[in-house]
Amino acid sequence: MKKGLFIAIISAVLVCAFALPSLFAEDAPADGLTMDHWKSEKNNKVATFNHSTHKAIDCKECHHTGDYKSCVTAGCHDVFDNKDKTEKSYYKVLHANKAAMSTCISCHKKEAGSDKEKKKKLTSCKGACHD
Repeated sequence: MKKGLFIAIISAVLVCAFALPSLFAEDAPADGLTMDHWKSEKNNKVATFNHSTHKAIDCKECHHTGDYKSCVTAGCHDVFDNKDKTEKSYYKVLHANKAAMSTCISCHKKEAGSDKEKKKKLTSCKGACHD
């Protein structure tokens, strides 16, 4: 009798430990997130991000602070000068190839691996990110 109760309690603890985090998980924004933070009359480059196509990736890969806010939240990647090389550069967090942090381009290259066609599709400006 005691063994059965012990197993039931351990099972309940394990179920709670694995199920509770999903109850508090953030809902990803809808697809079609427009990334146009440095759009101007001269620059019409806009990227569209779809969370649904990235659902296999742990959210913390991009939201590395564990805080699920926009990349451009004050204090994060809120510098909009394309030539800026700091970690605060919004351009760098999207485009850098060999940054210390994971970027869109570095992740797309990793995903493509040695498949040249997939690499071209995932890393080309037009088509992969910009329409």
